[in-house]
Amino acid sequence: MASKANSTTEKRVNKSKAILKYFKSHQGSKPRQIVEALKSRGLDVNAQYVSTILFNHRKRSDGGMDILDDESAVPQKTVGLNASGVSAREIMLAKQLVRQSGSMRAARKALDMYGDIIA
Repeated sequence: MASKANSTTEKRVNKSKAILKYFKSHQGSKPRQIVEALKSRGLDVNAQYVSTILFNHRKRSDGGMDILDDESAVPQKTVGLNASGVSAREIMLAKQLVRQSGSMRAARKALDMYGDIIA
């Protein structure tokens, strides 16, 4: 009976949000490292659960680039140029522009307007 009273008075913690929050502040952490860190905070999760949460978040957010929710999500390192001479970073920035604009047409229109302004 006492355990029931304690469980209702305890603050409920969203494990998924805790995992994503930890991963956001500790980029590159492995699932086992996240498990250990959350265990020290009193959350009981396993590595498979952490891995699933991270995978689903990346899948839902088009490749995981939104996990930081800012411009640092775009890779800063240029790996190389493709056949057209465009870097991977430039492609990711273009992808973000299209996603934020809503469509390729809207992104092109915005770029054309920008071109008119700076010309």
